[in-house]
Amino acid sequence: MLRKRRWLWYISFSVVLLALVLGGSAVVLSGQWRRKLATPLSRLGYIQLRESQVSSEVEPRVLGFLPYWTMTDASHSAVLTDIAYFSVTFDGTGSLVERSGGEIDMGYHRLQSESFETWVERANAYDQHMQITVTLLNNDDITAFLRSDAAQEKAIFTITQLLASYPFEGVVMDLEYSGPVTDQMREQYVEFITDLNTALAEVDENIELSVAVYGSAATRYQIWDVGRIAEQSDYLVVMSYDYHVRSSSTVGPVAPIFGKGNGRWQDDVVSNMRDILLEVPAHKILLGIPFYGYEWTATSDQPGATTFPQTGATATYKRVLEVLGDPELLAEEKWDEDALSPYIVYEEDGQTQFIYYENTRSFSYKLDFVNQIGLGGIAVWALGYEGPHRELWDVVEQKF
Repeated sequence: MLRKRRWLWYISFSVVLLALVLGGSAVVLSGQWRRKLATPLSRLGYIQLRESQVSSEVEPRVLGFLPYWTMTDASHSAVLTDIAYFSVTFDGTGSLVERSGGEIDMGYHRLQSESFETWVERANAYDQHMQITVTLLNNDDITAFLRSDAAQEKAIFTITQLLASYPFEGVVMDLEYSGPVTDQMREQYVEFITDLNTALAEVDENIELSVAVYGSAATRYQIWDVGRIAEQSDYLVVMSYDYHVRSSSTVGPVAPIFGKGNGRWQDDVVSNMRDILLEVPAHKILLGIPFYGYEWTATSDQPGATTFPQTGATATYKRVLEVLGDPELLAEEKWDEDALSPYIVYEEDGQTQFIYYENTRSFSYKLDFVNQIGLGGIAVWALGYEGPHRELWDVVEQKF
C-alpha cells in the first residue's frame, strides 16, 4: 500500500509539474523584449523529484556575491536576502592569507575599509544577511590542506574568529580543485565540512554554512561528494556558469540551459542539475546565475566559431550594454535557441567580435527553472557586474 501511494504521488507531482511548465507564463521585462510566450522550459517535463526533495519553503533566497574589487562601485538591491563578501583566502597550512608575494591580500585588507562598513549598514537596513566567502583555489594548497588535520583545525578556528570579529551570519566555503581526485580527498573534504559545521553550530546555531560546487559536481567524479556535503550544510551554491571561458577554443554560452543533448557542448545547466537532484534535496540548492558573459575575436560570425588565442575576456552586463549602445559598432543581438541565451556579433578593426552573455530573457528562463523545480533560490555572480542597470534585478523581483 505504501509503495502504491508513493507511485501515485510521483505521478501526481509529475503531472502538476508538467502542467506548470507547458502552461507558459506571462513575462513582462524591461527593455525591448516584451511578450507573452510558452516557455521553452517545457523540455523540463522529464525531471522528477522524490517526495523528500520537495520543500514547504516558499521564499527563495537571493544571494549576491560581493567581490572586493567591485565593492566601491556596486549598487545595492533590496531584493537580496544575502550578501556574501568575496573573499578571504586560506593556504595549505590553514593560515589566513594576509599577504601574497609581498603584496597585501586585498580580500582580507578590504574587510577593514569604509566601503565594507557601508555594505554592512545597507544589509542591516534591509534585514539582509552578511556572509563571508572562504576560498581555497590553488591545487597544491588544497592537497596539503586536506591531508593535514592540523591545517583544517587551524582554519576552522580562524573562521570562528572572523565571525566573532565581523558581522557575518554565514559562511560560504569555496574550495575549487581541478587536479586528479581520489576517494581519500573526497572523504577528507566531507570530514572538513562536517567539522566546520559542528564548530559553527557551537558558536551560534543560527550561523549558516553553504558550500560552493561546480555545476558538473555530480555529473563527473570531482572533489565534492555532493550528497554527503549537502547533509552537513544548509545550502549548496551550484556554480552553473563558465561552461565556456576566456580560454575556450570556440565561442559559446557561459550558462547554457540546454544543448548537451544536441552535442553542441559537453554539459548544460539542466543535465547537470538533474544529476545533482538525484543526491541533494531541491530546497538546499542555490542556482548560480551570471551577471556576465565572455567575448572573443572569432574566425566567423556563426555560433561555434573558432576563437583566436589570447583574445578572450569577461564581458560584464554593463560592458554588453555599452557595446549594444555604441552606434559605430552596429552590434547585432541574436538568440541561441539551445542555450536559451543571447549573443552579439559585430565587426571592429576588420575582425569579428563575438559575445555570449545573459539578458533579461535568458535570466527569466533561469528563474522559471528555479521556481518550477522548487530550488532554494539563486546565487548571483557578481554584484557590480550589472553596473547602474536595474533590469536584471527587476526580473528577480517579478519572478520571486
